[in-house]
Amino acid sequence: MRNLNASRPARFRPGLIAAIVLPLLILLWAWYELWVAYTITPAVQKNYGGILREVAESWQDTSGSNGWDALMEASRLLEDHNDKFLYTDDTIHSLDEIGIAAQLQLLSQSSYALMPIPDSEAGKPLNIMLMSSSTRRLGQCLRARMQLARENKDWDAYLESYGWLIEISRALAYQPGTMNPMIATMILSLGIEQVIEDVQHGVLPDDVVLALGDSTDRLPTAAQIRRVYDAERYVQLDIFQQLYGPGGRLILTEYAKLVPFAEEEPWIKNVQGRWKPGWDHCERQIHAYQDEVGRILDVSLAEREPMRPEARTRGLAQRFADPQPDDEPLPMFDPTKSFAERFLDTDVAFSLADQELRHALLCEGVTLLLAIERYRIQSGEYPSVLDELVPDYIYTVPIDPCSPDARPWVYRKHEEPD
Repeated sequence: MRNLNASRPARFRPGLIAAIVLPLLILLWAWYELWVAYTITPAVQKNYGGILREVAESWQDTSGSNGWDALMEASRLLEDHNDKFLYTDDTIHSLDEIGIAAQLQLLSQSSYALMPIPDSEAGKPLNIMLMSSSTRRLGQCLRARMQLARENKDWDAYLESYGWLIEISRALAYQPGTMNPMIATMILSLGIEQVIEDVQHGVLPDDVVLALGDSTDRLPTAAQIRRVYDAERYVQLDIFQQLYGPGGRLILTEYAKLVPFAEEEPWIKNVQGRWKPGWDHCERQIHAYQDEVGRILDVSLAEREPMRPEARTRGLAQRFADPQPDDEPLPMFDPTKSFAERFLDTDVAFSLADQELRHALLCEGVTLLLAIERYRIQSGEYPSVLDELVPDYIYTVPIDPCSPDARPWVYRKHEEPD
């Protein structure tokens, strides 16, 4: 008798196969992801660091000594003596004692040579960070020194401190990286606001006003700030390109090192890079963002206002550069946010444009004020119109950067000034 069971094919059990195969596939995928996480290293496709160096050297005088080193050493000396710096008389005089004055003198004599920027092909990350907090305190200390010199009528110290504030701002304004011109503007405002206040109150002798006019000729221009912002695209491209592996895959552990407060997160691994955009997408985002920054910089304040994002919170870069007591805490690392949401913040773009505008207002305002005062000293009366200052005191009457229709600065001479 024929055995039917012997010839019957084995029954297909898809559930059993799935229960065996799927865990194996998951283990294989997990092994591959872990292998990628601990073996793949960033690969450089283009030497953006070298491009940045060439661009920056084209608008810097790199023939002389490196002013950047002197500025960083002055900031370091201040940091080492931070517990003593309360902006008192003894503190301000100790600038000479601990060597800060000597470093600032070297800075004044330098030609603002480019800070070290390793080329990408050297396999080193771009190092453009500055000691922003110490540099801000250095500017605040110099302003306190100006106030003390004014009270003591030590006009040499007054002029020297103002000159150093200008030199610090020039050195920063000539370095790539958006943080540098933002800090430069903040430090420059310390000296300019003090000079404006003292001129308006009439406490400065005529010879000091004339000397201030000579110092102000060295103010960094708004065009210089714009060049630094334009070079920022190469800074971003160089930094973030090194976070991508040979296949254009984002290495999240390297990415986290650039994010405040995320360096110590133990769970951030490269396995999450599979769901992140590739390098080509990232590169397009950086170029698109920098083009948008340039577009915002090109428009006047009146045109810029309607373009602002609805949430007018201060951008991350501005909060680093000029912290305020009522600022919210800096954001923690959020891996669910895209690259653009983390680093290409539209609000930061408006902060950069506002900083450039503030820089232009400060520099043009103090230049005009000192030109008017110099005219008064040499002519015995104030000019009737600003055109009388051209060409002996200013080259041309500047355009008010806040004017929507590009009008010159407004000046009125009162017959009986208050």
